[in-house]
Amino acid sequence: MFLDEVQTVYLTNLERREAGLPPLRWNRELSEAARDFALDVVTNLPAGYCSHTDSAGHGPGERMRTAGYTNVTAWGENSVCGYATPAAAVRAWMNSPSHKANMLDTRFREIGVGYARNLSNGRGYIVQDMALDRDFAPVIINDEAPSTTSANVKLYI
Repeated sequence: MFLDEVQTVYLTNLERREAGLPPLRWNRELSEAARDFALDVVTNLPAGYCSHTDSAGHGPGERMRTAGYTNVTAWGENSVCGYATPAAAVRAWMNSPSHKANMLDTRFREIGVGYARNLSNGRGYIVQDMALDRDFAPVIINDEAPSTTSANVKLYI
């Protein structure tokens, strides 16, 4: 997981905690789906593209399953059409009612984030995928903070 992605997961969990909701656990398959879609947008789709369908015509749920998250029972996706810092991306999503609803959806238990930037044309794209696998109960330490220096941690089961 890349630093911007780690930070975006953590900031999302801080927003959920502020709303009285449990944190989301980072998931490798969801991150792969998000990262692959972000890369597809900046390399294969026209400038200004801002949607949730990839160049092959697939939507978020199908991309999540293709990445290995096969027991998808609920999902949501947010994107930033351009490059932004993690704080700016989360702030933009929280200021949009539909994106905020995704971030604070009580059905979701896991999250994946993908950042992509095409250095040849400067285009960027950020994707946040959240989902529920009803058969999985996540264990989360310190809201998925990137690191800690304390021996005392907050555990969510």
